[in-house]
This record gives sequence, C-alpha cells and structure tokens, in this order.
Amino acid sequence: MLRQVSRRFFTTNGNLLNSLKTFSEREKGIKQNKYPLDRVVYMSDLPYSVTKEDIEKVFRRYGPIEELHIPKTAGKEHAKGYGRIVFADKQNARRASIQMQGYVIDNRPIKLELGIEAKKKENISYDIVMLNNLPYDADEEELMKILRPYQALRIGIPRSPIKRECLGYAFVRFATESAASNALKRLKNSLILNGRKIRLIMAEPRNHHYKHIV
Repeated sequence: MLRQVSRRFFTTNGNLLNSLKTFSEREKGIKQNKYPLDRVVYMSDLPYSVTKEDIEKVFRRYGPIEELHIPKTAGKEHAKGYGRIVFADKQNARRASIQMQGYVIDNRPIKLELGIEAKKKENISYDIVMLNNLPYDADEEELMKILRPYQALRIGIPRSPIKRECLGYAFVRFATESAASNALKRLKNSLILNGRKIRLIMAEPRNHHYKHIV
C-alpha cells in the first residue's frame, strides 16, 4: 500500500519535482546548449500536455525563435514538464522571461529564468551565513568568540548611521562552504545572544552582502 501511494505521489507531482531541480540539471536532460545564455530562456512547471506548438504560439510575439525544445518521456507522448526557448535577440529573451513569468498554461503558472541568470546561480559560493534577530547591542568580537571554533573568518554587522546600533542582522564569512554548512547545522536552533534566539540561514554572497563583511 505504501509503495502504491508513493508511486502515485511521484506520478501526480512530477512537475513539482522538476521545479526543485536546478536549471543546470534540467539542461542536461535537454542537450548541451550551443547558444549564448543571454538568449536562452529556461521553462519549468509546464503541464504534461503542452506541445511545442503551444509554446511557440505564446512566445512568438517576443520575436524570432531560433530553437524550441521540450523533452518528452521515453516511450510516451507527454512532456517532462520543462524546456528551453532560444530567441534570436537577447533583449527579446530578457523581455519574455520577465513579462511571461507566471503565465498560465492549462491552469498551471509556468516558471521562467533567463539562461545567463541561471548560470550565475551555479557559480555562487555558499560560504556566508546570515544571522537574524540580533540584539541592537550585538558586537562583532562577542560573536566571533562563539563562531571562531566553526572556522568563521570575518563578521560584518550593518549599523545605523547615527546611533551605530546593530540593525538586527549580520553576515559571517567562513573558511569553506562545508564549514558554513556545519555551523548552520549545529547552531541553527541553539544560538542565543543576550536572551535572543538567533536565526541562521545560508546567504547568497551578492555585492550588498560583501560590503558588510570587514
């Protein structure tokens, strides 16, 4: 009975599972991309019933399409739930990825991502942890005493310009990604500072994160 229920879950929620995959994993299921990524738009959460003709009809308003690929399940006619569109012009690709985000096909809002943006996410290094719910008097030195055993390298606490009070969050740079993951795992529910339970999440190291790390 359990096996039957599990099989039914994975069958009826195939699109959900596809949406949890990274775009690079889905790209392997299509074929190696030979086009500039700023002209590629990846699609996910497509209904199984969708066809190339359906997608072309919807997206051709944004300009010429050089390639449209929607993988199908082997031995069956239905789509796997993801695909790729290559536009002739990069501006058209960007416009389509923004304006058609969430467009509904067969009662399903589809997800879109520009290829070059997906590639940037692949190159992210997750060695920075964000601390939330910090007290106003949080101090870098005090936090380093707690986090140094977990290979913390630097801590940056954004502060108000006049009173120099902590804004309630901070960023911690660790020696490696595994060190950051280990600290997150061990301290996620146990880090207390001045009576406040501190929330930890993995942070994407964008530029505005780095400027707070001294």
